[in-house]
Amino acid sequence: MNTSNSEYDLTSRQLKWAEWWLVNKGRLKKILIIFLIILNVGIYSLAVYNLIIFLVYSKEYHKMIQEMTSPSDDYSLLRAIRQPQPLGIVSTHLLYAGKDAQGFSKYDIGAIVKNDNKQWMVLSLEYNFLLSNGLSAATQKTSFLPNQEKYLFSLGQKISDQAEIRNAEFNIVNIQWRRIKEPQKKLLDILPQLIIKDQKINYLIGSDGIETPRLEFTIINQSIFNFWQLDYMVAFYKGREIVAVYPINIKNLMSEEKRSVKIFLDPSLPQTTEIVFSLNTNILDPDIIIYFKK
Repeated sequence: MNTSNSEYDLTSRQLKWAEWWLVNKGRLKKILIIFLIILNVGIYSLAVYNLIIFLVYSKEYHKMIQEMTSPSDDYSLLRAIRQPQPLGIVSTHLLYAGKDAQGFSKYDIGAIVKNDNKQWMVLSLEYNFLLSNGLSAATQKTSFLPNQEKYLFSLGQKISDQAEIRNAEFNIVNIQWRRIKEPQKKLLDILPQLIIKDQKINYLIGSDGIETPRLEFTIINQSIFNFWQLDYMVAFYKGREIVAVYPINIKNLMSEEKRSVKIFLDPSLPQTTEIVFSLNTNILDPDIIIYFKK
């Protein structure tokens, strides 16, 4: 009777593999041990090498860490770049405006000032003018939009001191900056849409024979906004010199409106060759815009 079971029958290939394994098992174990020894030696050698490198260059390493964690010149420069640049004083002006009824001298004292910052506006600027005789003009307040140039003047400043005033210095009393946000940048597009053109001076002769200058110009509001009032400082040039300045305001200017404006000026206005308008209204102030109720 045959008691063998077919599931335990081995093929000749399996028998050869088993025989090879029994013969080479000891050799494979030795190879594995040698490989592990070499791997450990390599790891420890690398650790020792890195330790030697660290000890040799430890001073340089600590110096590098110290430089990385301390404010550097580059960091200070970057921080300075992110701050607003100071207002630029283009020029200062001292215009004699005659005498009042009490015999006091009057001056129109001013400066052309520019904000060269693209991302910063001056929310509030308090300023005055320091005179060469030691006195100072009254403190005034204004604001600046990004990249805006303004004509800032203290008009009709009375000087009781008999000393001659030869010059004046623009003096910042207090200034408050604010970074422009993205929605506000879109409102700045209003500025080129407020157009002034055809500015000129006509002289009208009255019955008394006196010529009276009249400023004439056209203002166009191409924006979608209606304005309660827009304030301008108008500078009159003779050649490169400012000979007079006048403040004017335009009230209730509607969207898409084109308006002709005529304003009589002082007869003492000198002959002029150029007329420059400087907007003194803060376009970002919501209170200047007329909103109609639906």
